[in-house]
Amino acid sequence: MTIETLSADRSVELRPKLVGKPIRRTEDPRLLTGAGRYVDDITPPGTLHIALRRSDMPHALIRAIDTSAALATPGAANLVAFQKVLRRDDLSLTHTLIHAMSDKSKGHVPSGFDETQLHTVEKTSHGIVVRGARVLATLAPFSDEIAVYPSQPMPDASWRHALSFCIRMDTPGLKFICRDSVSMPDNRFDHPLSGRFDEQDAFVIFDNVEVPRHRVFCDGNLAVYNSVMSASWRANAMHQTMIRAWTKLEFAWGLACRMAEAIGASDPVTLQMLGEIWS
Repeated sequence: MTIETLSADRSVELRPKLVGKPIRRTEDPRLLTGAGRYVDDITPPGTLHIALRRSDMPHALIRAIDTSAALATPGAANLVAFQKVLRRDDLSLTHTLIHAMSDKSKGHVPSGFDETQLHTVEKTSHGIVVRGARVLATLAPFSDEIAVYPSQPMPDASWRHALSFCIRMDTPGLKFICRDSVSMPDNRFDHPLSGRFDEQDAFVIFDNVEVPRHRVFCDGNLAVYNSVMSASWRANAMHQTMIRAWTKLEFAWGLACRMAEAIGASDPVTLQMLGEIWS
């Protein structure tokens, strides 16, 4: 801070004036262009993540923590490493989280072994070979990778159905049967959004697909598979769902506001409908 006396009969002037003045942000270009660097970006070799859990007992003292189960679970480190790949390379990821049951009278998940459902065929020197079907692959034709992960617990299923992994969309043996596109025939005048941004759900067939070992997160571990949805899966899924819904809501509300502005609609009924969208 610089203090300057202009004259004997004038007050002292302080430069620069910071109090009560807005300060121009200098970090925005770096953050908005993806060049920001955070603690999570620092990954020394062998680094793993930890999970924190609130104590069930207030004012309790932790005497010991048994980490043997987590350390002995194959695939945990692979999952952490792949999450970093997703973030670093900005990959588009589809999923298959529903079993493609051919007989709904048997329930929504396999009971025993069902050869039509996705299952492990054999292990190889490079990973595992899988075969069977799964749904629901949203955004399949436009994604970079596909994720297979647990959904509902299947306590009576064969261990061969307990699978979780991620592979590239162009992996040999991977086939997609897409529903009809709402963007065809191309009519962007009448359908400006669906004509450009159709998500294309798909039915997925794994025809002897080899999954690299470093992309396998769960292979035959029924206990881990059945515990995912009852532990952290729901919180993570709801977090993603809320972000997705919030983004779509902002878009819909902004579009409605622009439509109202374009036709000069500021009457109480229009404002009420805009408020209902936002609320």
